[in-house]
Amino acid sequence: MNKPKHTNRTFFEVKIRFEESDGEKVKHTIETQAVDAETFIEAPARAMEYNSALDGLEIKGVKLANFRTVVWYPGDTEHELNFYRCKVSDVLTLDNGKTKKCKHNYLVQAPTLGLARDVVVAFMSDSPDKYVIDSLVDCKIKEILLKDGE
Repeated sequence: MNKPKHTNRTFFEVKIRFEESDGEKVKHTIETQAVDAETFIEAPARAMEYNSALDGLEIKGVKLANFRTVVWYPGDTEHELNFYRCKVSDVLTLDNGKTKKCKHNYLVQAPTLGLARDVVVAFMSDSPDKYVIDSLVDCKIKEILLKDGE
């Protein structure tokens, strides 16, 4: 697997609600988007602007995301790419010989959970420290809104 690209930013999780119509019925859908923003005010404003074409658009909630790094799937795929939350512990060896655990949270994009694990392993491959993947789980984030449109 090629080395995955990654993005370090401040993200907010913005939960939006909108209406979808299948002809006869109107269905209310709730989605979570990760929004690259500097403030709690900017995040929902960016989500509203990006999703302005959706009917019945509302912001249902905003919270600071517990990750700062998004790791992108490096390959081409015909499959839908999903997002997974990953918790990693680095085991650092200090100059005095003692070890210290540092915990990191990542958002990982991949087609499947198994490939998400491979993405994390490839991303961490250059790390001089030992690491452990503590957890890797599916998450509700459907899209990422970056400021520079990446």
